[in-house]
Amino acid sequence: MCPHFLKGCGGCTYWNISYEEELARKKADLTSQLAFEVLPVIKILPAPAFDLRMRFDVTLENGKLGLYSKNHSLIDLNSCPILHPELEKAFIVLREFLAKNPLPISKGSLRLRLSSDLKHWGLWLDFSNKDIKNLLEQKSILIELSEKFIIEIGQKKKRLDPKSFSLPQLKLMDPIPFLWFKTLEQELLCSISSFTQPSWITADLMTKQMLNWLSDIPSKKIMEYGCGIGQYTVPLLNRGYEVSVFESDESALHYLQLNVPPHLNFKVNPEVTSDAVALVNPPRSGLKEFAEAVIKSNAKYIIYISCFPKTLAIDIEKLSEFYKIIDITLIDQFARTSHYETAVLLQRI
Repeated sequence: MCPHFLKGCGGCTYWNISYEEELARKKADLTSQLAFEVLPVIKILPAPAFDLRMRFDVTLENGKLGLYSKNHSLIDLNSCPILHPELEKAFIVLREFLAKNPLPISKGSLRLRLSSDLKHWGLWLDFSNKDIKNLLEQKSILIELSEKFIIEIGQKKKRLDPKSFSLPQLKLMDPIPFLWFKTLEQELLCSISSFTQPSWITADLMTKQMLNWLSDIPSKKIMEYGCGIGQYTVPLLNRGYEVSVFESDESALHYLQLNVPPHLNFKVNPEVTSDAVALVNPPRSGLKEFAEAVIKSNAKYIIYISCFPKTLAIDIEKLSEFYKIIDITLIDQFARTSHYETAVLLQRI
């Protein structure tokens, strides 16, 4: 039993039941969210292990480093068993360092990340501009911390400039792409602060499910809404698919261009065609206005991958006049938590 669970830590929900019961509850939750008259049998892809997270987002508040409890108080963590062992090691090192070297920050967010070869630790300090200015005055602390972690600071993902270590004032430099993720064993460049799945192991479960569905669909054209850094784009291009991407995040598109092999090409925001498969992977907020764009594309099939069943249900309701669900898979992103991904295959009516 995790000791933080007994304190009400909101990171994990299901430490006190069997994994079989946990999967049953997640399936029941998804079924209740997708409360449609006709629903295919929901398949389940279980998590291959419990300690899978290679990315961990925590809060620093008044010297405490941890996650919020169910009553919105911060639980000061000294360990976390759902992290990859190397990431948990990084978290413990960070916690011990901050205990000896308090930062002049009342509250802020931190992200820890493992590199794809598991040899480097990344740390994103996401603080307010005022706090970042104060932080840069803590020269000796940041220099010592940079010996343990690759550090990014602020929303602009700036790096500490090593050339400024000998100067009176620390300076920041432009972001530097690094291999922080991978898809089907191909390493991908991004920032510590980039959006990716917290684990490439469970991310591969979703990629393989998507490719399995596509193997039974004759079209080799894909319209991908929300391509990110290329978790799905790169495997599709490697398998000979013609991919058109729609992505509003310019930094993600930049990394995608770096991650695509030189001999392969993709199109950005082209005209949509009805003979393509629509692959959508929206944020928690769902498709919103993109739902109309998907409908207008007249795509014969939609593969919808969702991290949030409530907005998934809303979007499928919008699509249901034109599309029907023909397959559903629940991918258990992380055991012991309430989080799971859903992959849905829809066909034009």
